[in-house]
Amino acid sequence: MTYQNDRSGSLRRTFMKAAAATGVAVGAGTAVATQGDALSTDIELDGDRGGWEGTSPDEISGGTNPTLVLEAGTTYTVTWENGDGEPHNFVIVDEEDERLVSTDIMSSRGETQTVEFEATEEMVAYFCAPHRGSMIGDVEIVGGDEGADEAEEAEAEEETDGPDIETVVDISGEPTAENLAVDPDGSLYFSITAGEIRRITATQTQETGLSLDDAELVGELPGDTLGVEVAPDGTSYAAVQSGEETGVWRLPRDAAGTESDDGGETDGEDEADATVATSSHDEFGEILVDSEGMTLYMFDEDEQDAGESACYDDCEENWPPLTAEEEPTAGDDISAELTTFEREDGETQVAANGWPLYYFAQDEEAGDANGQGIGDVWWVLDEAGEPVRETDDEAANGDEAEDNEVEGDEAADAELFAILGVEDEAVPNGIAHDRLRDRLLVTESFGGVVYEIPLDADDPENAASVWFEDDRLSTEMFGVNGLTITPDDDVFLAVTDDEVDGEEAGRIVRVPVEDDGSAGEGETFVEGPEVHGADGLAYHSLDELLYVAAILQSTVVLVSSDGETESVATEDDGLVFCSDVAFGTVPGQCNDLFICNFAPEQPEESAILRWSP
Repeated sequence: MTYQNDRSGSLRRTFMKAAAATGVAVGAGTAVATQGDALSTDIELDGDRGGWEGTSPDEISGGTNPTLVLEAGTTYTVTWENGDGEPHNFVIVDEEDERLVSTDIMSSRGETQTVEFEATEEMVAYFCAPHRGSMIGDVEIVGGDEGADEAEEAEAEEETDGPDIETVVDISGEPTAENLAVDPDGSLYFSITAGEIRRITATQTQETGLSLDDAELVGELPGDTLGVEVAPDGTSYAAVQSGEETGVWRLPRDAAGTESDDGGETDGEDEADATVATSSHDEFGEILVDSEGMTLYMFDEDEQDAGESACYDDCEENWPPLTAEEEPTAGDDISAELTTFEREDGETQVAANGWPLYYFAQDEEAGDANGQGIGDVWWVLDEAGEPVRETDDEAANGDEAEDNEVEGDEAADAELFAILGVEDEAVPNGIAHDRLRDRLLVTESFGGVVYEIPLDADDPENAASVWFEDDRLSTEMFGVNGLTITPDDDVFLAVTDDEVDGEEAGRIVRVPVEDDGSAGEGETFVEGPEVHGADGLAYHSLDELLYVAAILQSTVVLVSSDGETESVATEDDGLVFCSDVAFGTVPGQCNDLFICNFAPEQPEESAILRWSP
């Protein structure tokens, strides 16, 4: 693989977190070559945070996130232009989310990049890492040994006895968990019916046998708590039924101990001009940051004072170096000596106290320290340039804490964000964050309504407005509950309990989002007894599959892009009144489906489960 940038001057990198509520999320393209007909070897795209736009050849011209049909063994050249001045790169991955092609990030409007690679049968998707949630499309390979692949898949299926579902958090008792959400950093939030939001870290999501005491108390709510969602800034939102204050409540991120009171700003007025400054972090004290407050790290594989880096290639993609074109300057509070050395690519990297400095690609904003302790080799540094070798949990708990629970005044002070109705039977339920428009979409089960709430709303009584209302969402029992937003800007809505042709049935309604953000004409995507009890929804765009938590069947139902259904996990696999599902969001987690066992009639079975479908 080779690639090159067409740019003037040195590239100043900006690193953002790749946001995708579904992990390996691949949007179905709006333009596609005829199946079996590979594209010409020269492909051109425009890169914009709203999606890749096909430019050439004609088969993909004008399409958003077009499917790239490639012939195995053929060498292709992809040239793309940065259309909006945001940080973008070009990545191709396989089914395991391993990067087969990956380029540097470039952030200048009009800058172009060319990458040359040989198409292989492993390729399944392409995307921009900083904007993975919206700039992502399929790769279809033709001309390979498809028959052999199908035989291997069939053999693997025969060897599989059933889904391997593990218990991450055993709640075992009243109150029970009802809904869950995974934030961009991979932390999993779940609601407790008695009025709590709890959180476990991305690392904890890979463990088993945790108890409720191992989950951090993010905040307490004033009534029955149903849906939960987390915005990219770490603020969590909960759907709460509480009389005249029924609606959506907000829990500031600060309560979870993930962001300092000053929002991660650098200390002192003169620090903004320094190459390396300090910032006060809630868990780790004074740590080194860059001029914009972004956290800096050291790498244990580096040798102190060696004047060289051990982090290149895939490592560098995840841990970009702090570079400087001029002599680095230090903030007033820094006692560490700043030095520089030349990297293999000719760029000048900055070191503090002899340790080369790096960013973490999944830190999104000032105050984030998501890279701390990863692999037990990446650490933030204090003002003397010494590694701070403790994790979030260790720092938050201290030597006196016996578990991860945050008690009393350490939890969030919840605030009413939006009133959704004062009627006794108003039940706000599912919440989804619309990243493109920075708003919440919220379902109200008994009214059969979907509301929209802009995140900058400041008047709870007037914050919400009706986004979509339809007779198909309102039933005599439980109407619209769960919802999810896809990278293609479709909103799927789950209607739990209705009657169709004399049978108990559920319904999935698909609503396209118009260019102005309004709701398009909804269509019935699938309905019938197969999806009776449809509640929580999770969309995995790699295969264009919708996963449905069918609460009244204690079953997870898979729905294909053409509406075909299949039960893929049942009560026999440990599901009990499962109410919600969500995919992980970070590497090592993005193919995990998390399932919430609501289990109100069997509270000893309430749990957060993990399955890799």
